Amino acid sequence: MPLLLLAVLVCCHEPASSSAPRISVLLEPAAITMFEGERVPVAARVSRNGASWSDAPLVWSSDAPAVATVDAGGVITGVSAGGTTVRATVDGVSADVRVAVSPGCRNPSISISPASSLLRVGDTLTFVAATCPRTDVQEFSWRTTDSTIGTITSNGVLTARGAGEALVLVSLRADSTRSAVASLRVTR
Repeated sequence: MPLLLLAVLVCCHEPASSSAPRISVLLEPAAITMFEGERVPVAARVSRNGASWSDAPLVWSSDAPAVATVDAGGVITGVSAGGTTVRATVDGVSADVRVAVSPGCRNPSISISPASSLLRVGDTLTFVAATCPRTDVQEFSWRTTDSTIGTITSNGVLTARGAGEALVLVSLRADSTRSAVASLRVTR
């Protein structure tokens, strides 16, 4: 009888490795060609034991941040011409995106940072604008849609004046058709 019991135990024992979750990571697109200053989102599909894992704690990284960076949400930004690999990793499992960054930009544009802000009355914040393609002389015109909410200097320094919401607008002095907008919310 003891032999039979031993046979049952050996028959039904599962190896420890089979209890570890099976994880897969798929990134789309798998390869990106972009321009300096361009931002491209990458979609990550993660599954654990065959089921979708939508809140997987992905860690994003770039092998060459001087060429392209990636934020915590998987948005890649082209920094300078060259090639790199961007990687998303969860629990030791990773997937890669090949990234090629070309000099210049797809469409002439202007960007503003931060794109949105929450301030208290009396706070100040410096906004930064950049153009693509980059130019040696970057003179900008700044304004807000409501000066009772916030005022902004010619250098992009905003002072929160009153509670409410407004927009911060920036344009090139030489070409006012190239502009960007940021949202502003001020609380007391």
